[in-house]
Amino acid sequence: MPFRFDVHALIFSKDAVGLESRLHQEFASRRVNRVNSREEFFRVTPAEVKAVLEHSAGEHLVEFNEVAEAIEWRSSTTGESGER
Repeated sequence: MPFRFDVHALIFSKDAVGLESRLHQEFASRRVNRVNSREEFFRVTPAEVKAVLEHSAGEHLVEFNEVAEAIEWRSSTTGESGER
């Protein structure tokens, strides 16, 4: 990956493996790499993930940010003036 990952959600769950499986099932048709299932990337928006988490994780969803800080990515998309 060219940039560090940004955290969008912090979740505490008694069944983290089950919750991860639920997310994978929900977004299976939108998997980026359909050849290597170990590459766990999906074309979904943070809002779509949040909706599934709210339904699946309920009160376990502690924090969710739809717009990540993404410092490295943002600096790569701006000119020297800092504007896009």
